[in-house]
Amino acid sequence: MTVTPTPPETLREALAGRYQLLREVGRGGMATVYLANDVKHNRQVAVKVLKPDLAASLGADRFLREIEIAAQLNHPHILPLLDSADLDGALLYVMPYVDGESVRGLMDREGVLRFEKALAIASEVARALTYAHRRGVVHRDIKPENILLSDGHAVVADFGIAKAISSLGGRALTRTGFPIGTPGYMSPEQAAGITDLDERSDVFSLGCVVYEMLIGDTPSFWLSEEAVRLERFTDAPTNHRTRFDDLPRGVEQALVRALALRPDDRLASPADFIAALEERPPKGPRRRYSDTEVGAIVKQAAEDEARDTEGGMTMGGVQALGAEVGIEPAKVAKAAQALELRMPGTASSLLGGPLSYHFRDDYVGSVEPSEQMELINVIREAMGQQGQATEVMGSLEWSSQGTEQVTVTITPRKDDIGVTMIADRRIPAWSTYGLPLFVGVFTAVIISHELRTNPLGTLVIFGTAVAASLAVARTVFITTGKALKRKLDRVRAEVGRYLERGAGS
Repeated sequence: MTVTPTPPETLREALAGRYQLLREVGRGGMATVYLANDVKHNRQVAVKVLKPDLAASLGADRFLREIEIAAQLNHPHILPLLDSADLDGALLYVMPYVDGESVRGLMDREGVLRFEKALAIASEVARALTYAHRRGVVHRDIKPENILLSDGHAVVADFGIAKAISSLGGRALTRTGFPIGTPGYMSPEQAAGITDLDERSDVFSLGCVVYEMLIGDTPSFWLSEEAVRLERFTDAPTNHRTRFDDLPRGVEQALVRALALRPDDRLASPADFIAALEERPPKGPRRRYSDTEVGAIVKQAAEDEARDTEGGMTMGGVQALGAEVGIEPAKVAKAAQALELRMPGTASSLLGGPLSYHFRDDYVGSVEPSEQMELINVIREAMGQQGQATEVMGSLEWSSQGTEQVTVTITPRKDDIGVTMIADRRIPAWSTYGLPLFVGVFTAVIISHELRTNPLGTLVIFGTAVAASLAVARTVFITTGKALKRKLDRVRAEVGRYLERGAGS
């Protein structure tokens, strides 16, 4: 049997005569929520009491000053702030008690929501945010738990509390240990610790909520610039991709623009986001391409590239075009791998090898945070060199420190793990061909100077020196390219073996 915690007696006594505390109804990282009776007005209210250590770090003056701004918000879709107080260091604020469920409860009960229902909720939240933004208030913590449903309409709660806490500043926030925003919903700039946020941060958070209402899960990755350009979730897991295919086509484009990594690429306001969601082009069935058809497309592109390295289409180009007509990038990658092709293979027959390698593999399983360092060590050993490892929103990235720039990105998703490896050889190409060519030309100039009375001899010596230099450079470039390819294959094999052993299982 679950026992509901009772409010502390000291808090009961401090509020006596104003609010009669009935029971605890919620507990989060920053506050404890109690159901109470407003004695004067004979109505039920929710009393939120900040955690003692947070209250001590924040201070009563700062809290009451910031919370006063939120108290001035008056909108049908904003849960109003009724009261706030400092009771001997205990900081609290009071809101109406909504005897309904949150969007989180709705999704727990119904699962994925119909587009029309999700749009109705998002539209009401957007109207609340637009009203607040015009008054200089950014919510900073839009999430399903803060969107309450009252008589079938959405009401946004907790306006002002995140702003009050963020007024501490970055260093103070780090010391308190209380994050502003919720992982999975906070914008990239907010996750980076930037406190001077604008309405585009709330657009990102609302985009995450809409994504979850329609897909059943939050996006577990930052969008790449390529995804924003294509206006498609190119790295979405297969089950997410299937749900997007069943939605109006404009929905995915609107979500990509709301969830752009850089604020400048993002939709500028909640109203713009809703307008983009409501742009609903005629929904026609997307053609389903079989593995055979995708393989034929990739093979044709590879043959075109082999005939004309200047004008042929790379595998990256095939992926981009495929995404436009509904072919998943993973399908293109799979077909390319089956044909033993590099993608995108910016090959050059003149130089003697590709200027870049790009591999993409997918594995079933997961990687726990405790295993990330072990996986980094696997990559380092296979590459035979140290590098720089970083982690952003669950994605693990390792970058080499040599002239041949190698980046390995491991992206855990809901059902599998994506491993992307990119090697850029443009710098080695310049150094390999530049120095020998310079030496060849310099040598030819010196020798030809001695033979200036023999133009034909000068021409022969000059051509021979340059050709010899280029031949040496091409041999070196081919040799180093093969060595790099062997090293990359070793990394792929070792990472694959590690993941297939059941990492995280």
